[in-house]
Amino acid sequence: MDQRILIVDDSPSILKILNDALHDDYQISVTTSGRDALDVAAAQHPDLILLDIKMPDMDGYEVCRRLKQSPETCDIPILFVTVLNDTEDEAKGLELGAVDYITKPIAPAVVQARVRTHLRLKRHQDHLEELVRERTRELDEARARAEEANRAQGEFITNISHEIRTPMSSILGMTDLLLESEPTPRQREYLGTISESATQLMRLLNDLLDFSGFETGKIAMEKAPFEPHKIFLPLCLEFLAKAEKRGLSFFWKIDPRIPATLLGDAERLKQILAHLLDNALKFTPAGAIDLKCLRDDNGAPGSPVLLRFSLTDTGIGIPDEEREKIFEPFYQIDSSLSRRYAGTGIGLAMTRRLVEMMGGSIRAESVPAGGSRFTFTVPLERERDRAVATVLPAKNWRDLRVLVVEDNEANRRFFQILLESQKCFVRVAENGRKALDILEKEPFDLILIDIQMPEMDGLEATRRIRAATGEQWNPAVAIIALTAHGQVGDRQFYLDAGMNDYLAKPFRAQTLLDKIERLILNPPPTETGDVF
Repeated sequence: MDQRILIVDDSPSILKILNDALHDDYQISVTTSGRDALDVAAAQHPDLILLDIKMPDMDGYEVCRRLKQSPETCDIPILFVTVLNDTEDEAKGLELGAVDYITKPIAPAVVQARVRTHLRLKRHQDHLEELVRERTRELDEARARAEEANRAQGEFITNISHEIRTPMSSILGMTDLLLESEPTPRQREYLGTISESATQLMRLLNDLLDFSGFETGKIAMEKAPFEPHKIFLPLCLEFLAKAEKRGLSFFWKIDPRIPATLLGDAERLKQILAHLLDNALKFTPAGAIDLKCLRDDNGAPGSPVLLRFSLTDTGIGIPDEEREKIFEPFYQIDSSLSRRYAGTGIGLAMTRRLVEMMGGSIRAESVPAGGSRFTFTVPLERERDRAVATVLPAKNWRDLRVLVVEDNEANRRFFQILLESQKCFVRVAENGRKALDILEKEPFDLILIDIQMPEMDGLEATRRIRAATGEQWNPAVAIIALTAHGQVGDRQFYLDAGMNDYLAKPFRAQTLLDKIERLILNPPPTETGDVF
């Protein structure tokens, strides 16, 4: 008798009939007033209500309407008790939320049967709702755990990226410096092998980190000005040397109609081309490789510049049934332990994702044993016209004063040697706090600042530099962020933080020199009103 029924009727005889029929099996509450019924229902929350329609003061329809409007009582099943048998009256009650009718004269057996049925339905409904609530709680907890795991994975990727890229930066940098130091032919051979192997390792690490970044939503596209010819030519020359070592011919053509400067993600475009070139080299035992970069738009003002790349080789080709699968992650045509062509199986999958994120498409054509052709397109924006403003006073390398802020000793030494070889004046600091101490004592034209450092990181140091009044140091000094995190989308983040530009470690020595040349020694015209 744990279930309670509320009977609402202004007729004592009906109350007695209903009470006699139900009191052996249920707890019974009774009231003769609609208004009292609302109070009792709110206080006791019965499992079912038997409600008369015809009552003075407030009829059953109004009581039902109010019960269903209240969050406290809206889920209580209501059975109307009435002498009415008009279908319109029945429909009105059902529309208001009643579940059934019991008509007078009352048959106790019918009352008992209908009450049992609706209480059973209510019990099942409550059970289902509890299951739904429990399942919802489980899903919420699972989602929270997944979000926490995703966040932890993102932090791991960021940290491991920093830990890997930081030493790789000094390895590549010092190797470049040694290659510029007139080594013997044998030493040059050794250093070249080190440089090439380190570059291949860095590309592999970048692929693995980027692939994880796709899974955690950490990958986005930059939109920064770059000079296409300065991107394509060094890459082609680097690949030419590799092809010649393999006894292959390599040809390339770059459309002269491509604008001198475009907006887009230059590093990602280089990454796509490097994947495809390395892939062609791997699967072409003899013959030639041909790269074309053509402009494929109508040149309408304001429309994107569409670049179409095609890479053709005379390699082993791709079986027809494998052509689409090669773009799937971890798929390799020959995955046996004795396979001739090594690789991770994520290069082409990464390539397709990057192309699509840039708004383009990629496809492969091939004849088994007759070579392959990979074609992809990417739309890039033109760099908008800039109004000419006053530029920084002309400088040369010998006049340049640079503060290097970097907590890694090997990287500090690399930057110092590189810049001093250009006749720059260089000071170094281990963290942002020491950098501010140095800035208070002497002026600089450029600050190269690491992002992740102890005591004070690069972002906090930059905020303090920009917030200065000018009495301590020049708040408009040029700042280039040096980051080992390498997350795409960082450039805009660092610009918003007050930096002029950034470089993701590791980078070649010449890349840093080119960046300084563009920012300080030969700056492009800037919009009137630029802060820096």
